[in-house]
Amino acid sequence: MASSLEATAWGIAFPDLLRILSPWLVSRTDDRGARIEEAWRGHLINGDVRMTDWVEKVKEGAMPIPIFNATIVETGQRFLASPVLVPQFQTLAPAVRPRQLFELYPGSAPLVSTMVRLSATFPFVSPICRPDWSPSEQWSASDAYHFADGGYVDNEGMITIIEYLMHLLNPNYVADRPFDRVLLIRLMPFPSSFAAPASLDRGWFYATLGPLDAIANVRTSSQQERNELAVRLLTETAAARGVEVGSVELRYDVPGAAEPPLSWMLTSSQKAAIDQAWRHLTDPTYPAKPLAVIDNWFPRIGGGSGPKKS
Repeated sequence: MASSLEATAWGIAFPDLLRILSPWLVSRTDDRGARIEEAWRGHLINGDVRMTDWVEKVKEGAMPIPIFNATIVETGQRFLASPVLVPQFQTLAPAVRPRQLFELYPGSAPLVSTMVRLSATFPFVSPICRPDWSPSEQWSASDAYHFADGGYVDNEGMITIIEYLMHLLNPNYVADRPFDRVLLIRLMPFPSSFAAPASLDRGWFYATLGPLDAIANVRTSSQQERNELAVRLLTETAAARGVEVGSVELRYDVPGAAEPPLSWMLTSSQKAAIDQAWRHLTDPTYPAKPLAVIDNWFPRIGGGSGPKKS
């Protein structure tokens, strides 16, 4: 719940404005995006941690596989920043496969905070950016793509998760598969009953900005519809291969509240609404009982029971 708005405003007011008025006074790598990333690093236990630092921890099973997704501006493809590579993606046609960090940029070791910023590059508020190429790099200058927010193509991350699971569900891995069921825990920002009202009397203003509004909104509704279908297809495919797939939603659902707070600087009432939403999820009378569903799959520390494989 920490604010990022101050860092954004500082970056716009100083390095970005100075670049317009006196570009020679500002470093080419200093802008509002860099200031946002600097603010986020300040909240990390280790602000200097890099993606390569997590490779061995993932291989040893000491941490789960993190994946930060972004959108490649020039091609519209998904970009996946993760400590691991999925060889299966390389068998797809170049135009339709997702591009991966260490596949696209071999030898790179970016900060984790940089990959987080690529994944959360909110349109216009934070700038699109690209890697700085030099002849000493192990990759071509033609791969110095620009990156935008990952929400353009996969706001929930569901397509990426399903692609990783399908790789693990490959029939060739049946004997070595260390699990026999999978639980998808989905964090949903909108109440299931939420639907924005129609916009009346907008005239020329909406005729001009309506397309931008459509682009911003389509990533929520259409992607959720696609994801629901994808989860059903995954469930059926996995069942045919002897793996049970369950799904549970942790949804922002506050009785009497309107839209969920999505600002980069939350007010006291918005913070209270988020706390209320979590309390609502843990209320035993809440119909969906998502935590009870999770308890049935994974035992909590100190008690409970669950499957041997998960």
